[in-house]
Amino acid sequence: MNIEECDRICTSLNKKFKPTFDQYESSKGIPLSELKKLLQDSELPKCKIHKIVNSADVDGDRRITYNEFLNQVLSEDEGILNKLNIGERVLNRAMLLIAPDYGREHQRSVAVDSGYDNIDGNNWSKVDFSNYVMLYSCFPPPLFILTITALQIGVFIYYAVTSSGVPIHSVFIYDPKKRYELWRFLTYMFIHDGYMHLVFNCFVQLVLGVLLELVHKIWRVGLVYLLGVIAGSLAHSVSDPFIRLAGASGGCYALIGAHLASVILNWDLMQKGWLKDPLNFISSGVVRLILVILLGGGDTGLAIYARLKNPDERSRVGFSAHFGGFITGVCCEWFPCFSQCSAVIERVP
Repeated sequence: MNIEECDRICTSLNKKFKPTFDQYESSKGIPLSELKKLLQDSELPKCKIHKIVNSADVDGDRRITYNEFLNQVLSEDEGILNKLNIGERVLNRAMLLIAPDYGREHQRSVAVDSGYDNIDGNNWSKVDFSNYVMLYSCFPPPLFILTITALQIGVFIYYAVTSSGVPIHSVFIYDPKKRYELWRFLTYMFIHDGYMHLVFNCFVQLVLGVLLELVHKIWRVGLVYLLGVIAGSLAHSVSDPFIRLAGASGGCYALIGAHLASVILNWDLMQKGWLKDPLNFISSGVVRLILVILLGGGDTGLAIYARLKNPDERSRVGFSAHFGGFITGVCCEWFPCFSQCSAVIERVP
């Protein structure tokens, strides 16, 4: 718990509870039964009231002084964080960078299922969010993105060993002369135009796709990714109908588009206190928007340059899939069926 948060909680407790505790100062603390009645008027869940009252009675005299009460309330955050290892903390911090609002909602349910607390959902407040901000479960694991990435690397290694240059005769690549082979509209994502092309796509998938899959789960991310791949090949077949298409850019840019839409949907939340803390700054909407523009714009610019400057017409690879995938990702994130994050926001009164 940071100093600012600690001071805020102390001020609130002093205003609401200290006058009552002062009435029992001469008797060395308020009785447990009286404190429970006092806390029942607050927004704290019953289980948390029971835990605070019993844990705060350090000397076992069935009475609690204000200092004992204050120390117990402020120790709630640290007590939970100490149950998590460093890897879990890093994972959950990274997860919150993707969808902070839905992330906290999911962490609340994980906290209940894991036995950390039995939370009353109707009384789940901002203070409770700070208590459980680090809790998150990576089950089920992000198998879709990991599997797709492994297959793409494996196919690239196979063709790197058995042939040279772009495998233009591969059964996977999108070939405008073989549009009747419908699987090519999807399987072109396994072919890449050089190792730099592969590295960028794998980087986006592993950094962004894995985190998105942790938040939105396999069926949402998998469907958005595959729709981006198909939309990319369809956009390419219309805008550049005589050029082959290779690479997973359609799926990758669908993930980028979905993330950009998530930034827009959560803009106010991401910008809150963004200059007060390094983590808040890194996860702010402004920084994310700049990174999306730099990464997506830079890669797209290089793809356009390679497409126009390649002297060998047979080995040219199109770039329109970038735009088709990106638009698909944006649309899917705005569509409630795919966007769990937006669904959570819509439920907030």
